Amino acid sequence: MEKIEEILIEKYKNAEEIRKSRNTIKQQALSQRIKQRAKELKTIQKVTELEMEAKIAWRFREGKKLINEEKKLTEKKIKTEMLRLKVKLDLKKQENKLKRTLKPQKSKLDPINHHKNIPFLSLDDEKTLKDVKLSLTKKILYSRNFNATPIPRKNEYFHHPRRLSPEAQSYFY
Repeated sequence: MEKIEEILIEKYKNAEEIRKSRNTIKQQALSQRIKQRAKELKTIQKVTELEMEAKIAWRFREGKKLINEEKKLTEKKIKTEMLRLKVKLDLKKQENKLKRTLKPQKSKLDPINHHKNIPFLSLDDEKTLKDVKLSLTKKILYSRNFNATPIPRKNEYFHHPRRLSPEAQSYFY
């Protein structure tokens, strides 16, 4: 019996050792699986992070493209508005030139004897002639040569010659 007991005890010990070894093997396998799963999760997390970064970068690039397109559109609008304004200004200038050229020129007066108050004829319209009496100063102005020196003017601000530059002094005095 003792032999049987010894054999049973040995078998039991062996069984316990086998159980312990099985448990350790199971635990090691579980720990390896857990580690492997953790690595997989980390790689998946990294991949998802990279994908998210790529999506964000793509959206950012698309956003930049949209912003650049909007900038280009606004610049084009501004340029077209500037061109419209320039065209309007050019048209106005041309209209003004045409108006100036189409206006009937007033007849230039011959030098008038400005010592006497003489009525003279002026051609305002092509149809009507009017008799007009001019004051003495206007007669002097009309009678002067175009290239002659201007008539001295008396003005409150210019009665001190020292305030004027030499050119202005020669012009007014």
